[in-house]
Order: sequence, then structure tokens, then C-alpha cells
Amino acid sequence: MTLMVLGGIGTLSGAVIGGIIYAFSENLVAHVNSLTGVNPVSNVGANMQGMIFSVLLILTMLFAPRGIVSLKYPLQRLFRARPLSRGAKEVQLVTK
Repeated sequence: MTLMVLGGIGTLSGAVIGGIIYAFSENLVAHVNSLTGVNPVSNVGANMQGMIFSVLLILTMLFAPRGIVSLKYPLQRLFRARPLSRGAKEVQLVTK
């Protein structure tokens, strides 16, 4: 259920993104354990995946309530090519 909420409920791409996050989660947990020096067989190390998914779920619910898929449109608007303003001059590349 957490994976569907992270990716985006009701969309096929949300399920795919949730599955990709889950597939790479073991590598992420191993990396976090090695960075923090936590023993993977300890109580904290064994529950690290649950803690990481909990933080991801909280951040997703706060900043992207419809899932990561819902960030597609704001990112497209942010990175869309904008026309030059009226006062700006177009720069031409000069090659020799």
C-alpha cells in the first residue's frame, strides 16, 4: 500500500514507480547502514527499510499528496523552454 501511495494511487505509472522504489530499496538500506555504521542484524538495522519507507511516505503525503507521479506537471512547467523577453537579445554562437 505504501508503494502505491508513493507512486500515485490510481495510475499505472504510479504502480511502476512504486515498484522501482521497492526494487532498489534493499540497496538503499544497505547504503544507509554502511554510511551510518549500523549493524544490519541489530534491531535498528533490521527495521531500517520500514523507517526509510515511513519517512518517504510522510514526505510524499506532505509535498505530493497524489504521489510522485503528480509532480510531473509542475516539473514540466518549471523546465519548459521559455521565449525570450522583449528586451533580451538572442545570443548567436560564433564558430571559426
